[in-house]
Amino acid sequence: MKARTLSPSAVLALVAGVLFWTAYASFTRYNLDAYGDMLENYAWGIGWQWGYSKHPPLFGWITAAWFSILPRTDWAYYLLSATNSGLAIFLILLVARDFMGRAHQHVLVIVAWFLPAFGFLAIKYNANAAMLPFWALCLLFYLRMLERRRMADAVLLGVCGGLAMLAKYHSAVMILTFALFTVLDRQARPLLRTPLPWVTTVVALLVFAPHVLWLIDHDFAPIVYAASQDHGGTGAVALKLLEFTGAVIGYALPGLLLLAALRRWRDGNGVFHFGILPGLARSGAGRAVLAMAAGPLILTLVIAFAMGTLVSSPWSIPFFVPLPLVLVAMLDEETAEAGRVKAAIAAAVAGAALLISSPFIYESQLSRNKLHTADPLRAVAAAVETRYRDLHDAPLRIAGGDRILAFGTAFYARGDVLAAVDGNREDFHWVTPEMIARDGGAFLCAAARETCVARAERFLGRIDASEAMTFDLPAEAGVKEPLQVQVFYRAPETR
Repeated sequence: MKARTLSPSAVLALVAGVLFWTAYASFTRYNLDAYGDMLENYAWGIGWQWGYSKHPPLFGWITAAWFSILPRTDWAYYLLSATNSGLAIFLILLVARDFMGRAHQHVLVIVAWFLPAFGFLAIKYNANAAMLPFWALCLLFYLRMLERRRMADAVLLGVCGGLAMLAKYHSAVMILTFALFTVLDRQARPLLRTPLPWVTTVVALLVFAPHVLWLIDHDFAPIVYAASQDHGGTGAVALKLLEFTGAVIGYALPGLLLLAALRRWRDGNGVFHFGILPGLARSGAGRAVLAMAAGPLILTLVIAFAMGTLVSSPWSIPFFVPLPLVLVAMLDEETAEAGRVKAAIAAAVAGAALLISSPFIYESQLSRNKLHTADPLRAVAAAVETRYRDLHDAPLRIAGGDRILAFGTAFYARGDVLAAVDGNREDFHWVTPEMIARDGGAFLCAAARETCVARAERFLGRIDASEAMTFDLPAEAGVKEPLQVQVFYRAPETR
């Protein structure tokens, strides 16, 4: 074991990374994301359900809780995304201090921030990114249980494992990795003769049990949704798995390139000290880290191939939790010490380059106008909310209609607004017809849709007023046609 204290410079690099990614995302994006998924997180979360139509509930809860404290602005959402990554890296740092000295810890944090899984990919907060801190927590408490054999660590591991599953079912490959390691590893296997792994299992099931009850009550909607996603024949699946593996390697390259730059090229040594890895493998904790670095990827490939699932590269985001540990372990002590300043300079130069280029990135993203990249959702929310108050002398409480318009109104409106997509009430079953009859609501629909009136009548029950609104897109979008929205209103009950 190495130092058991945290490197102050590593903690400073951690905080700097959170601030950088918050600023970078704020400077380069007009809307949160092109698909409206981050808005959907909020629309789900404020319903405070034990499950939603596509996913288990935890990342929606986290989003809703975050915005019960902070303002509903884009920068605050990016701060949530960056804090989520920063928390995961901090937990990895807690693991690293048992293996590494302060110089390695410092380099580890910077390497982690160079990995897209903690930066470019994770800035879009969703179920994949939400798994990061919970996988890191599971790694931390598994290692502690393995080494200390304490009941408290077993209980905490169970809690974190249950929460990881509540973030996304894909966490099952992480749990299965630890289970297989416990059975197969010579140092971990004696755990099976203690109550610890069984307590962990029971606690995890208890944490997950309310969601299971919700699944039963809602016809296993997220599982049905997952089963309905893209599947293919053997050739298509194999090709997709190769692409997935290639993406994982590609996502690791920035960290590898940074470490390569830290090497002293005239010392006669190789780029990395791969001989350190066998040393890591000599301890049970080290082997557990290596198992977690490889196990989830291998299991995902095997299960996806067996089920004919066309995997998506963002699923790999939590796989990178143990990777900074493994990568930095390949640096010898002297190189790590000498590379502290180099790594900090590299991070500063890369960060400055990205911030300087942020206006160009912003304009480039807007000019492509992909899906909802340039939709003026803040203006729509403000206009609809103000108009509803003028018409009915009451605050807007419910927004329905097209997905992006309803979700955007719920997030950007000044008051507390529930959102619901009108196509399937079961997806937003907490927004009931009785609630709409009592509180009224607005229905927003792209004006080009011929079905707007019929959909609005079904959702609102009746239409008391309607109007067409026109919103100009930002000039950088390069689109002359404005966004046209048809809005229908139902008045609340007179009190």
